[in-house]
Amino acid sequence: MKGHQNVVNAIDTLRRPGSLSELVVSGSDDFTVKLWDDRVRNFVASYELDYQITSVGFSRGAFLGDYVFFGGLDNSIKALNLKKNQIEFALIGHMDTVTGLSVS
Repeated sequence: MKGHQNVVNAIDTLRRPGSLSELVVSGSDDFTVKLWDDRVRNFVASYELDYQITSVGFSRGAFLGDYVFFGGLDNSIKALNLKKNQIEFALIGHMDTVTGLSVS
């Protein structure tokens, strides 16, 4: 899957309920978070930020993929609501780059 213009720093996958297909989210030094559909092998959404993205993760459990969380050089974690197609909230307080993320 090609689409980023710079180094990809993080990916996560989410299997669709009742399906064999997966969604993939990626974060890159090109200042974007991209959402990919493995059925079409291309990104289906791209979100531009003002900084490099170093970590990404789908929400699981209660939200079941309604959110993608991502972190980067701005030292925060943001929650992208996939249903509303917008950043809904941020988790702030880190003193340095968020380099890893696991959501459950």
